[in-house]
Amino acid sequence: MKWLAWVSVAFIVRALIMGSWLSRLYLLTMYANYLLFFGPYFTGRLKALYRRKKFQQEVAAGRIRRDEPTE
Repeated sequence: MKWLAWVSVAFIVRALIMGSWLSRLYLLTMYANYLLFFGPYFTGRLKALYRRKKFQQEVAAGRIRRDEPTE
């Protein structure tokens, strides 16, 4: 069923590229509501991912030992 989501995204992108200004405004308004609701969650997840990768790189480089408490 994952391919069905990609087909849906392809149609939405096609409508954004080839549609009239009114249909573009409609689509952007519809998905802006989604981003306003779920945006803070996704940005928090991205920040945590970057923070985790940075910590793993510092541990691999030997700057932080795993048994030391972090601040």
